[in-house]
Amino acid sequence: MQTALANKELKWETSTQTDLGLDAGFLNNRLTVSADYYYKRTDGILVSLPISGTIGLDAPVQNAAIVDNKGFELSLDWKDRVGEFTYGMNFNISNNWNKVISLGGANPTISGGASDVLTTVREGMPINSYWGYKTDGFLTQEDLDNGYARYDSRMTLGDLKYVDDNKDGKIDAEDMTEIGDEFPRLPFAFSGNAAWKGFDFSFMFQGVMAAQTRVSGALAEGGNFEGFTLDIFKDYWTPENTDARFPRPRKSVDYNSMMSDFWVIDANYLRLKNVQVGYTFPRELTKRVNIDKVRVYLAGSNLLTFSPLKEWGLDPEFVSGRFLYYPQTSVYTIGLNLTF
Repeated sequence: MQTALANKELKWETSTQTDLGLDAGFLNNRLTVSADYYYKRTDGILVSLPISGTIGLDAPVQNAAIVDNKGFELSLDWKDRVGEFTYGMNFNISNNWNKVISLGGANPTISGGASDVLTTVREGMPINSYWGYKTDGFLTQEDLDNGYARYDSRMTLGDLKYVDDNKDGKIDAEDMTEIGDEFPRLPFAFSGNAAWKGFDFSFMFQGVMAAQTRVSGALAEGGNFEGFTLDIFKDYWTPENTDARFPRPRKSVDYNSMMSDFWVIDANYLRLKNVQVGYTFPRELTKRVNIDKVRVYLAGSNLLTFSPLKEWGLDPEFVSGRFLYYPQTSVYTIGLNLTF
């Protein structure tokens, strides 16, 4: 049975892109630089425009939306030799900004759940911006005495204070606004290598300078629904601890864990992704046993991580939402390479 109108005029979306690049070498090419900037506009993205309900079918998709992307990539590379010692280093960083320029008349979309991850696509914002309530600490006796708007009439001292953004005297979906961005900003990596008389060493750090993530489910409920709770939730509101980090615990209610900026936390990180130390035996020794090359090495990955998410027991590369993934683990390897 047909449920939506067809559109015979559909076509491929079109993109117009401008790129500016620079590649340069200095100091006899010991230092090389590569830099790129791009601006891309994509037009004709498929969206469903509103149509009259009297038609009796869902709206067809049309080529109507416009999205802009712009960003840069920068790489610095240094290589040098001092006698028998050779070494090199590389640093690279990039970023991308995107913005919905037009939905072509289509309505903004909201995806997810108010007690989970909620994102929106609407004009003037990045794609899938976090959508939720702003907060202003916890409800106080003064707020209650002055009749401050509450998300739920049962909310009282120590519960989250949601901001009445449109100042209409109530807290509802009309007070939701942009509260963050799920796309990480300024991802970077720094790596290096060195070799001397058969010994070799390499490493790589990676990270993100600015990122946000929304924690939900048991991560935000603090045991309210008899799930697991984190040690950090010990610092919860009580009449004697009004400067607490978390709202007071409540049994079987979730209005303190609604999608809000309170639960959108920093997810930037720096990680020692891998390290390797090796030694290649002199060929004069290996040839005696008819082996061309023998190398032994010790390697490790995911060895150190620095991030605000560590206190939540979370991997900084996880996706927003509930703890439904296996975190990356540290791995140590001892190896032997033989070349005949």
